[in-house]
Amino acid sequence: MSKLRIFVKKSLFFLLGERLANHIILYYRYHREKIKRQSWYEYHLNNLRYFEVHLTEHCNLNCASCAHFAPLADEIFADIEVFERDMNRMSELFHKNVGIIRLMGGEPLLHPQLLDFMYITRKAFPNLSTGIYIVTNGLLLLKQEEIFWKTCKENNIRVSVTRYPINLDFEKMVQTAKLYGVLLDFDGISEIAPIKTMCHRVIDLSGSQDYKKNFKACGYGNGCIFLKDGRLSTCGLSSHFQHFNKYFSQNIEVTDADSIDIFKSRTAKEILRYLASPIPLCRYCNVHARTYGNTWCVSMKDIKEWT
Repeated sequence: MSKLRIFVKKSLFFLLGERLANHIILYYRYHREKIKRQSWYEYHLNNLRYFEVHLTEHCNLNCASCAHFAPLADEIFADIEVFERDMNRMSELFHKNVGIIRLMGGEPLLHPQLLDFMYITRKAFPNLSTGIYIVTNGLLLLKQEEIFWKTCKENNIRVSVTRYPINLDFEKMVQTAKLYGVLLDFDGISEIAPIKTMCHRVIDLSGSQDYKKNFKACGYGNGCIFLKDGRLSTCGLSSHFQHFNKYFSQNIEVTDADSIDIFKSRTAKEILRYLASPIPLCRYCNVHARTYGNTWCVSMKDIKEWT
């Protein structure tokens, strides 16, 4: 806390008393955060900062509590024609300019047509201000042939490695990327990041949560925008609940109201306003029961990992 803030706080306590001074301080903080939140929404109503898309639904690592339910998913590869159609439409809607696109999964390096997905993405978004990332757990990274690294370099595509507590040569990954002139980071950090921990995102199977309050309190709402089969959703959970439902014989209701059709939408602004609003599926998340910084482990496919 700065000296000026300390002085102001002490002066308020002296002049007004502790109780009234605390009320004023809390009122100020509330409106300061409200202004920040409003500015954040206004930005997102005029720009698409970020979206992600799966190249595979399944994974070769399968983390406990995976937000995309990869341990529960069947072996599913993204269709290259559907992907190209969707990318071209996104490019049209947003005038070939978004902030960041993350090609992920599952584990994207499992897809046999990975290079084609990379070319298509950069062709649809040729402006280099659009950052394109391959997001990988690193298990297959050092097994990639030279053409992979050259394709990354040619299309200005970055490699983002999530550093799980597994025995991989992360330093060699850095050196290999440097050899080919490819930018590589670890969870968005240029240096080798701390070991990955897990978040337990608690699902309320009864769907009795307040979906509006949940959305406002959730860091993923309008923060992890997901593209799948011609539809955008405000977070990745809504795009992958089918894996949870199928594996655990649940019936969490996912409807068209939980995502927006990019082909029926006429303007980018229409889409951005939708993404900045709560969806019915938010009622299945118990946001305030979430825990963070949990020790990473492989999934046992136990429903308790998600509830």
